[in-house]
This record gives sequence, C-alpha cells and structure tokens, in this order.
Amino acid sequence: MTAQAVETEDLATVIGLEVHVQLETDTKIFCGCSAEPAEEPNTNVCPICLGLPGSLPVVNEAAVEAAVRVGKALEAEIPGQTAFHRKNYYYPDLPKGFQLTQYDAPICESGELEIRVDGTPREVGIQRAHLEEDPGSLQHVGGSIDTADYVLVDYNRAGTPLLEIVPEPDLRGPAEVRAFLGKLEEVLEYLGVFDSGRDGSLRVDANISLVPGEQVDPEGAIDPADLEAANRTEVKN
Repeated sequence: MTAQAVETEDLATVIGLEVHVQLETDTKIFCGCSAEPAEEPNTNVCPICLGLPGSLPVVNEAAVEAAVRVGKALEAEIPGQTAFHRKNYYYPDLPKGFQLTQYDAPICESGELEIRVDGTPREVGIQRAHLEEDPGSLQHVGGSIDTADYVLVDYNRAGTPLLEIVPEPDLRGPAEVRAFLGKLEEVLEYLGVFDSGRDGSLRVDANISLVPGEQVDPEGAIDPADLEAANRTEVKN
C-alpha cells in the first residue's frame, strides 16, 4: 500500500466525499429561530422553518460570512453572485417538502487543501462548497427504521445552516480520507465556524470506486470516526 493508492489486484481505490458541516451561528439560516440544540422537541420552530404558507425566508448573513471564510481558507473562488434553489424530495423530517440549497450556484468553487499522509504532502482539490438547510431529526422508537413501533419527528434542527464541502473525487484510500477530514476539521475549528463537540456537527457521505470498476455508496451520513473502517470494508468486498 502507498499513500497514493490502495491496490486491489489491478484496481485502484478512488473515494469521493460530501462533507456536511453544521455552521456555528446563533440563529437558523432563513429565520430567527435559535440554532442551539433544545431539550424540548419542536420548540425552536416558526412558520418559516416549518414551511407554512405565506412565510418568507431571509438568508442569515452570519452563515454567508462563515461560508466565505471557509472558502478563503480553502483558497477557493468566491463568485460575485450566488443563489438558492429548491431541491424537491419528500421525507417526514423535511416539513416544506423541499430543501433550500445552492447546487447550481455554490458560494465557493475550485479550492484546495493540503494534507499529509505518512509525512508526504499532497494537495486535494475542492470542487465546491455550498450552503443549505439541515432537515429535522427522526427518532425511531422501539427499534430501527424497519422495526420501530413508531417514529417521532423533531423540527428543532430544521433550518440549521449547513455548509456542504465536496472535494474532487480523487482521494486514494482510507488513509487519505482520514488525513483530509482531520485537516478540514482543524481548519474549521481554527476559523471558529464549527463546534466539534456538538453531536452530528460534521457528517460525511462517501462513495467508493475501484478504477476501473463500479461505485459503492455506504448508505447514510457516516460519522468521520467510522468512515475509514467502512471504506476498508467496501474495498475488501
């Protein structure tokens, strides 16, 4: 094994990531509700984050500033104009039936982050970073998603600002993934836009390809601490 590739016979592993960072702001991204976790469910909510008819969102300036600071730290391009769009999908934790996101007009593009693996430096390209709103949270009572007796929905988290950071899909193996996430977390904490002690403040989706080969997607938003083990398991399979 080298720092640049994990070889499986004649195949090389290539890993793509989507890193969802919960930004540290006092209020949610499109309304004045507190972004702090609340003990009582469905108390930090209003017509805007619940998506009630007639409510109009106003973007949180602090979330935009935090995203720009991250972009500058990643040496990314910051466009003069950006926009939000509706990503339509239906799920119980998304009260509006759509998510406000920046897929077509990200706030950051074409950056880079230097990592070190076994003492060897390497630049990892940053494809994009865009703002979006977090959905609510579900609690499956009495079992898992398939076996629960019933499901409780808490919309306190709905509308919390997220910054989704997408590196170029050229990470070569679990060691580089670990190094990238560790360095990114270090940068975010230094900037003061991220609280690593908050549960779920950094969530990662990964897709794994064997080149040439098929892409494998470990399902769900994976905690960074478990991601390396998941990657190694998928590579072996």
